[in-house]
Amino acid sequence: MKTRKHLIFWAVVAAIALAVIYASPVFAEPAESRFIASFIDDVGSPYPMDMYISDGISVQTYLNVTTLDVIVPPKATYTYEYSTGENTVMSRVNLEIPEGESREYIFHALGASGTIDDRIRPYVAMEEVGANPELSWSYNSDLNQLTWNITHTEGKIVGVTIQIDGDLTSGDNYALTQCAANGQGWGIDFFSIRWSFASPVPAFDQITGFGKIEPGTVLVGFRDMTKNGFTLRPTDDIVFDSVCTCLQGAQYPPKYLYPQYGLTAGRYLIRPTDLPVGCVELTLPLNVKQGRPEVLELYPANPSIVSPYSFYVLAENYFTKTAITDIEHTPDNRIIASLLSIGNGDRWGYFVVPDSFNIDGVIAVLADGEQKDLTLLEDYTITESNGLKFVTVRTDYLTNTVILIPVPAISHCFIATAAYGTPMAPQIQVLRDFKDQYLMTNPMGEALVELYYKASPPIAEFIDDHPALKPIVRAGLVPAVAMSTVAVNTTPAEKAAIIGLLALVSVALAVWATRRRRRGPEYT
Repeated sequence: MKTRKHLIFWAVVAAIALAVIYASPVFAEPAESRFIASFIDDVGSPYPMDMYISDGISVQTYLNVTTLDVIVPPKATYTYEYSTGENTVMSRVNLEIPEGESREYIFHALGASGTIDDRIRPYVAMEEVGANPELSWSYNSDLNQLTWNITHTEGKIVGVTIQIDGDLTSGDNYALTQCAANGQGWGIDFFSIRWSFASPVPAFDQITGFGKIEPGTVLVGFRDMTKNGFTLRPTDDIVFDSVCTCLQGAQYPPKYLYPQYGLTAGRYLIRPTDLPVGCVELTLPLNVKQGRPEVLELYPANPSIVSPYSFYVLAENYFTKTAITDIEHTPDNRIIASLLSIGNGDRWGYFVVPDSFNIDGVIAVLADGEQKDLTLLEDYTITESNGLKFVTVRTDYLTNTVILIPVPAISHCFIATAAYGTPMAPQIQVLRDFKDQYLMTNPMGEALVELYYKASPPIAEFIDDHPALKPIVRAGLVPAVAMSTVAVNTTPAEKAAIIGLLALVSVALAVWATRRRRRGPEYT
C-alpha cells in the first residue's frame, strides 16, 4: 500500500512538473503580431490594392486585395499601391504591432472614385480602427500655405496626405517647401506628387508650404531611403540630404524640401549623404529628361554585407521594381555580367570588385541584343571604399544585361571577340578556359599566348572594320572551339594526358627548330 502511495505521489509531482515546463515561455507558442486591413475608395466601397510588408529581411507581397488578415513582423514598413484611372499611386507607412497583439487599419484609395484637390486641404489616407480622425484646415493662396489640424483617439495611428500637384505635365507646378513634421512618407507617380504623415499623437497643428516650380525644370530627388523595402532615416531633422552636381563639378543647391531639386534636362551626378552608419556614399549618374520627374528610392550599399564580383540594386524609380535575375562571373575573375528584369524608367545598380580590379569599361546589352559602351560619369561612376571598388551603373528600361569589363579581359581573345561581337560569347569562354588550363601551364604555351597578344590586335581591328568577315572568321574558329570544348570537359587523368601530349609536341617542335638552325639554310 505504501509503495502504491509513493507511486501516486511521484506521478502527481511529475504531472505538475510537466505542466509547469510546457507552460513556460520556452515551450509556449511564439507570440505573433497580427495585421488586419481593409481597403476602400472615397465612398467607402472595397477597392483593390497591392500591399508589400517588409522588415528589411523579407517581403510579404499581397496583390489585388480588398482585405488582409496576416501575421507580420512586429516592426515593418507597409507599402501600398493602387490605380486611379491611368495613374498608379504608391504610399508607405511604418507600423509597429507588439508581439501577441493585433491591429486593424483602413486604407483609403484617394481619388479612386473622384478627384482630390491640390494643396488646399489634407485628406485621411489611412487610419487605425477606432481612431475617429477629424481634420480642419485653411489655405492662404497668397503665401501658398496650408494650415491644418487633426484630432483623433490617442495612441491610434492616422495617416494624412496632401496632394502637392496632381498634374506635373501642364500648367504651374509646385513642390513642398515647408513642413514641420518628421517621419514623412512620400508618394509620386508619373503625373502627381503627394506628401503623407502618420502619427499616434492625438492632436497637433501643422503648417505646410508650397513653392512654384520654375518653368522648364524637372523635379529630382530621393524618397525615403530604404533597405529591402524597410525605411531608413539618418536623423529626425534630416529627412533627405544629398549633393547634386553637373558633370563638370558645379554644385546645384536644393531648392525644395521635396522633391529637393528643380533641374533642366541634361546630365548630372547626385550623391546621397548622411547615410546609416557603415554605408558607402555612391554617386549616381542622372539623365534628366523634360517632363519626367526623377524621384528615387535608395538601397544604401554596406561593404560589410556585400560580396566581391557581385552586382546589387542601388536605386530605382518607385514604379520600376528592378530585379537581378542572374549573375555571370568567369572563373578567372575577368568579366561580370548582371541580368536585369525589364521595367519602366531608369535604375541604378553597382558592381563590387576588389580595389586591385582594373576597370576598362562597362557594356549594356539591350533587350534586342544590341550592345552599347557606357560612358564614365554619364552612365557610370567608380567609388573606392573599404578595400573595394563600387561601380555604379545607370541603365534605362530597355537594358537587360550590364557587363563589367576589366583591363586584362580586353587583352584576351581579340580575334574571337571581334568575330562573335561580345566577350561574353560562350565560344570565347571555352577558348579562354583552354588557354588557362593548357597553354598557360607550360613555357611553350605561354610563349604562344604572348605571341598571340602581340599579333592579334590589328587583325581584330580589321575584322571590326569589315563586318562581312565576321561569319568567315567564326567558321574558321569552329575547329579550335570544338577541340577546346573537348579538352576542357575532361577528367583530370585525360587533362594530364593532353598536357603531356602538348608538352611532347612542344619539345619536338623545339628540337626540330634547333636542328634546322644548326644546319643553316638549304639551297636547291
